[in-house]
Amino acid sequence: MRIPTIIDHIVRAGKKMWLYQKNQTLCDVVLIAGADNQRIPAHRVVPSAASEYFEAMFTGEYKESLDEEVTLTEIPEDDLRHLVQFCYTGEIELSEEISEDSVCLDFAWIW
Repeated sequence: MRIPTIIDHIVRAGKKMWLYQKNQTLCDVVLIAGADNQRIPAHRVVPSAASEYFEAMFTGEYKESLDEEVTLTEIPEDDLRHLVQFCYTGEIELSEEISEDSVCLDFAWIW
């Protein structure tokens, strides 16, 4: 019998959190993107752990740390959706909708 490693545990927990996000289970914030007001549920702890930007937003003295909904008008909906996916999975699926000047690619490189 193989004994699970810490990496096994982290991968399993990450996959479970991604599933929870996709099913909107236990989410505690809704990120609202761009001009379309696209709503993307999330768990504050996940983007906070993956991004200094979200960490400051959700753990600091900003009003967003208490808000149930956070509007990010400067980030297009597709970019925010991909950013959230990156926070949960560590991966960004490249496609035509992600341009080279996309916010989410900048975010991934900064992380």
